[in-house]
Amino acid sequence: MSVATGSELDRPATIAATVYLSVLGASVFIVQPGFVQGLVQALGFSEREAGYVASAEVWGIAATTVWLALGGHRHSWRRILGLRTLLFSLSNIASTLVSGFLPFSMIRFVAGIGAGGMVSVTFLLMGLTRLPDRNFGFVIMGVLGYGALGLWAIPLALASIGMNGVLLFFALLALALLLVL
Repeated sequence: MSVATGSELDRPATIAATVYLSVLGASVFIVQPGFVQGLVQALGFSEREAGYVASAEVWGIAATTVWLALGGHRHSWRRILGLRTLLFSLSNIASTLVSGFLPFSMIRFVAGIGAGGMVSVTFLLMGLTRLPDRNFGFVIMGVLGYGALGLWAIPLALASIGMNGVLLFFALLALALLLVL
């Protein structure tokens, strides 16, 4: 995987964009309790089905992580991030267009494939910076801040814009990410 130079990765704007990418990649996973609640309350899945949907997405993340660990070095990180971000966004949009447990689960698996690429590559990029420990701290801070805000906001969002609105929010976050890529 062709990677930028250390000085390019150490720019504050690059670090901020990488933190954003990292948080976005894990965005659904971070607020998973609220997401699962939405699957049950808004989409009518049983608690068991909602758990399987959540695990399908995590399996997608894991599959991409393994794939990148074994063969990601053969590809451009920018291309991986761009394609995985687009896949994540389109999967979130597609999630609003299907009904039923199996089709929804399959689309969430694909969303996980996109998310896994974003998380894995951003961790790689942070590890190549001059101050990786500090920069991973920024990632953790971003994840925890997003999680606290997201878990507080998701019940309000479900009540006001519904599950499809929440899914479109995730899609829009990803599309905005393409601007900072």
